Amino acid sequence: MTDLQSAKSGGCQCGGVRFRAAALSDNPHVCQCRMCQKAAGNLFGARSGVLVSDLTWTRGQPSKFN
Repeated sequence: MTDLQSAKSGGCQCGGVRFRAAALSDNPHVCQCRMCQKAAGNLFGARSGVLVSDLTWTRGQPSKFN
């Protein structure tokens, strides 16, 4: 069994933006709506939430898109 409360890190594929999440929420899920399919480029999108207080940007800053 995976411990979802341990710290995780990741970022975009080019490496311009990196993050560290001190703890993940306890409700990971898979979404199959059309928006998640487009965002992930897949049949589904795997998601897990994180509190803003537990999130740190370690390189760069994310852009906003409307």
